[in-house]
Amino acid sequence: MKIDIDINTIYEETKLIIQAPEMSDEVTDLLKKLKEDKPTSLSGKKAQKIYVIDLKDIILIYAQNNKVLVSTMDDTYEVKQKLYEVEEIVSGGTFVRISKSAIVNIKGIKNIEVSFNGSLVVKCLNGQEEIISRRFVPAVKSFIGLGGK
Repeated sequence: MKIDIDINTIYEETKLIIQAPEMSDEVTDLLKKLKEDKPTSLSGKKAQKIYVIDLKDIILIYAQNNKVLVSTMDDTYEVKQKLYEVEEIVSGGTFVRISKSAIVNIKGIKNIEVSFNGSLVVKCLNGQEEIISRRFVPAVKSFIGLGGK
């Protein structure tokens, strides 16, 4: 697929043109993505106040003590959704499930280390650490471009 972008002040509005020899799966998928109206934020609660959290600021989403928590560089907030509901909201972007109880933003990963027992540990930019469950290792490796095995 070839992408051309022409930005100029002579245009009054944004216009997208898709040129293809035929209606293909690629064109259909592209149209679906363009039509999706995905949220760009979540609301979280901290100290009896509600905050709007931009998805790009989220580093880690995890379940703990029957609560779903969202961590950014500065703070941790409680969200009302279940973990699987938050996963649906953030899917298709830079987030990947790393265990039954955690989802990480790959842009928030400092590094991934192998611990002494052979498990993989995600170290986040905000200092938090989460173990990648064995079941999720192939998907995580594939997601970050290291292959799935």
